Amino acid sequence: YLDAVREASAEKIQVALNAGFGELFSIGGGDAPSWNEVSECKSEYKLGEIPQGVRLLIASCDIQKNRIYYIVRGWGERATSWLITCGTLYGETVEEGIWTDLADLIQEGVCGKRLSLVLIDGGYRPGGVDELPLNRVYDFARQYPRLVRVTKGSSTLMRAPLVASNIEVTQKGTAAKAGLKLLRLDTDFFKSWLFERIRRPQGQPGAWYLPHDVSEDYCRQVVSEARVRLASGRIKWVRRSR
Repeated sequence: YLDAVREASAEKIQVALNAGFGELFSIGGGDAPSWNEVSECKSEYKLGEIPQGVRLLIASCDIQKNRIYYIVRGWGERATSWLITCGTLYGETVEEGIWTDLADLIQEGVCGKRLSLVLIDGGYRPGGVDELPLNRVYDFARQYPRLVRVTKGSSTLMRAPLVASNIEVTQKGTAAKAGLKLLRLDTDFFKSWLFERIRRPQGQPGAWYLPHDVSEDYCRQVVSEARVRLASGRIKWVRRSR
């Protein structure tokens, strides 16, 4: 079971639990749609274009050891959204160069429209404390206090979908009033919300759109995890077999 969890394989976890502990494994009601369902969200616009109805552009960034994945979605009324662009910046995130590339990206905007918000996942710390005492993610966010917010997903259910808290303190040990804020997200809530939006019919308020030229790999990645309910009742998201 532990080996299966380390591999994040839903199939192997199910086999291990069923074989060793009985029927204790189940995929909860928030089952991931198939990638074909994601593909059906394609609409009549292409990557890099801003469809009518978009009011705000919000970028999301995932930090890894040697790359940064990013997407930009346009948002309209009642949380209707469109994928505008996506891509990968390559380079060691412990170094400054890739952060300069990210700065250029978020300041350039898309089709002359500026970004309204940039969310950066702070779950991975480039270099760690020993190799690089300075946290590159937080340091980058401090440079753009009106634009960039650091996020971190919670592995347990939260009292609210999103909770903001100060992550810097004064000399007395209290939260700094002008300190950097961390947005902690209820992972289960937002992933389940995404799956509901994918299945919402196009044309309805709150629909979730993709450009017609988005890749198959992108569609597969969107639903690469499944919602697992363990015997303890705890919810866990695990990688699906492709």
